[in-house]
Amino acid sequence: VLEPRLQDRRRVVHAREAEGMTVYFNGRYMSKDEVRISPDDRGWRRHFESLHTPPVGVVHVGAHEGKEQSLYEELGFQRMLYVEANPAVFEKLKKNVESRPGVKLFCGAASDQTSTLELRITSMDQSSSLLPLKKHLEIYPDIREVGRVSVRALRLDDILRESGEPPENCTLLNIDVQGAE
Repeated sequence: VLEPRLQDRRRVVHAREAEGMTVYFNGRYMSKDEVRISPDDRGWRRHFESLHTPPVGVVHVGAHEGKEQSLYEELGFQRMLYVEANPAVFEKLKKNVESRPGVKLFCGAASDQTSTLELRITSMDQSSSLLPLKKHLEIYPDIREVGRVSVRALRLDDILRESGEPPENCTLLNIDVQGAE
């Protein structure tokens, strides 16, 4: 998903599940030392204010049902692009956020290539992934793969272009895709 020159600079800042969430803010990847708060912690506002950058837009890859929408609004973001690969979950996301101002939606996966990929659907839809369950099975043994669905995959820059969202409007990139970051 990331250009090769950027991949080594990525930092996982919060392990919500077995894998984590990668945060890119204001043109750089944030280190674990810079972010010590969970996505549900209202300390995010203080953190963003400390960077002296006004919140403009969020790109949330692996958006699930869009439960962060009110947090993004509270932080002052005016534009949100939600990317969700699971078509069934995408319908819930659409229902939850599409009427909100500044929201755009993309049903598909972010990948390093344009193609069709198999999404592994799990018994807990938040754990569905392009990758097979490995460590996740050890941590959450009750979660199982229950099916697969073919999904459209594009590079993130192509998703932005197709959605009409200029990259310079993205001041927060939230990637939560069960280890496929």
